[in-house]
Amino acid sequence: MKKHSFQPDARPVTRRFVGLPLAECLVLLAFTLIAAVAVCFHEPWADEAQAWLIARDLGIPGILHQMGYEGSPPLWHLLLWLGTRLFLPYAALGAVSLTLVAAGMYLWLRCSPLPAYVRLLVPFAFYYQYQYAVVARSYALSTFLAFAAVALWRAKPVRVILFGAVVALLVQTNLYGCMIAGGISCAFAWECLRDFRKQRPSSPQLLRIIIASGMVLASAAIAGFLAKPYPDCSFKAATQLEKGTAFGSISRGLSGLPEFSTTLGLNLTFFGIAGAVLLLILILSWFFAVKQLACALPFLLTVLAMGWVWSKPWHYGMALTAFLVSVWAAWPAGPSPGFPGYRFNVATRLMAIPLAVLLVLQLPSTAATLRDDVQGPFSGSRATAEYLRPFVGRRPIYCVNFYGTAVQPYFDRNIYANWPTAFWTWSNRRDYESKRILYESAPGNAIIVVPTGAKPALKLATSELAREQLGKRGFTRKHQFCGSQFWLGRVSEYECYEIFERQSR
Repeated sequence: MKKHSFQPDARPVTRRFVGLPLAECLVLLAFTLIAAVAVCFHEPWADEAQAWLIARDLGIPGILHQMGYEGSPPLWHLLLWLGTRLFLPYAALGAVSLTLVAAGMYLWLRCSPLPAYVRLLVPFAFYYQYQYAVVARSYALSTFLAFAAVALWRAKPVRVILFGAVVALLVQTNLYGCMIAGGISCAFAWECLRDFRKQRPSSPQLLRIIIASGMVLASAAIAGFLAKPYPDCSFKAATQLEKGTAFGSISRGLSGLPEFSTTLGLNLTFFGIAGAVLLLILILSWFFAVKQLACALPFLLTVLAMGWVWSKPWHYGMALTAFLVSVWAAWPAGPSPGFPGYRFNVATRLMAIPLAVLLVLQLPSTAATLRDDVQGPFSGSRATAEYLRPFVGRRPIYCVNFYGTAVQPYFDRNIYANWPTAFWTWSNRRDYESKRILYESAPGNAIIVVPTGAKPALKLATSELAREQLGKRGFTRKHQFCGSQFWLGRVSEYECYEIFERQSR
């Protein structure tokens, strides 16, 4: 039997546009148009605004220094820095994330070896169609680079230096991007060792591998150094990394698997650790069956990191990206003497059919979330900014916590009298200084903004402490602007901005 060599886009379909068949081209166009409509209506959340403000107001040395308070590598911020220097307005923030995810979907549609009925559904999965294409966070960049890395990895012969450069960039996106990059690197290293046993590499091949390895290791060292939290850092995710929670229990690591299952519309919370173990066994069994167990490493490292480190719903999609990367890398090239046709068909269908079914079942939730973001405010920040605009420069405006960053990008400078910068610095001192206005006498014409975010119910998204303390000084709540973080057809968090002013006499 003729041995099949892997060709990532060798499908017997006539190419019609930029290397894509007509069906794939239409899917990519539909994905982009749907996400673009949602981007036009989306009001960025505070963490989206925070990255933009850091990029807008700091130079490159300042951005690198600030990462010790963000607990993150700087590539996303540096990309936004370039955008602001090219005079992109804040309204273009969503276009940046959409462009990155669309580029990732292009690579998926063109290069992924999975069957068409899976390949054409993935762009409409919740995390790609909405969460990463519309909500502008570094995970859009991670998805693009992860798909680029696996596409280069599976295209033979591997362009090792380019592959190493892409993996090194992936390390610089965020924790989960680093985990995917680490898994890809380890699996690729295992493949190289296996091949070296069969045939000794030439000197140029060995040199290219050494250069690529050096780039990845240097990037990991730089990312770790820049993201290492400062002693006074108050950001929960960053401080958990500093505590080394990766040495926690196995059960905590496995708790990342239900978060992955959520991205597919499953809910394993009811089954607890037993459900997580069963899911892991089923997934690893498939990789074992196709003789590519090492390719499961990107997925394994990512879900374990989600269990060991603080995570939120918008992080979970990185487990889906890691899973697709692992399946893509492990996908058999076709029947062969060591992998006969019947075994090839069984193995591929066992993975492809359930995945396609789960993606189809997820479509209503994706559509409902897109509808909610178009019809209702994702954040109350834009309405708050419009209310404050006539008073900027005429009356002192104060803000008491991080969520005030979502208002700042609508202005070209810092508008809060008690903030030294428009962006937020996650330090204990900054937190203390911003709240002092609740306990001090403010000017009679002051406006005090009290945001409350990350609340599971709307009635909790108000501050009784602020109402009590400011009421003692004659301030009362005059306005409230709220938003809802939409997630899988429901609201995951609420956020409100309360406006306090002195009572007129």
